[in-house]
Amino acid sequence: MLVDETGLRARYRKAHLWDREKADLFTPGSDLPPVVDTAVGRIGLMICYDLEFPEWVRAVALNGAELLCAPVNWPLAPAPAGERPTEILKVQVGATVNRMFIAAADRVGTEAGQEWLGGTVIVGADGFPLTDIQLGTELTVMATTNLADARNKATSERNNVQTDRRPELYTAVTRRH
Repeated sequence: MLVDETGLRARYRKAHLWDREKADLFTPGSDLPPVVDTAVGRIGLMICYDLEFPEWVRAVALNGAELLCAPVNWPLAPAPAGERPTEILKVQVGATVNRMFIAAADRVGTEAGQEWLGGTVIVGADGFPLTDIQLGTELTVMATTNLADARNKATSERNNVQTDRRPELYTAVTRRH
């Protein structure tokens, strides 16, 4: 839910269920993630596993989100020494290919034998983290941003991540196989 000083602004139901969530625990949502005009900018909402689907992240960007906010529960998984977890890399890629900010608030600690990554991060529209990544640490992160930067979808003088799209070529991506 997105709540501000005026009250409830939007409600979103996770569309892509993960693992045991499918086992009689939840019913997936079927609506596009909301994008809400707020006093600070256009904010989109998404939940955890939804970030794994580039088409879903792109839909939020195409609907004008300047900042995508996503609470996540990323399980701790082995990674090669010195490598950033792929969950964080996916957020970085989602931000840069859509030229929008993304904030992922991750779970930390252990519950019922499951360790959580604790990969909370805010990423700029250029795809680079605006906050220190301190895996496994309970923390609050803050970043100073200019969300208006996310309105500029240009990647060069002649390229734009939205207007250069050719959706007529992507039908195979949206078909069920």
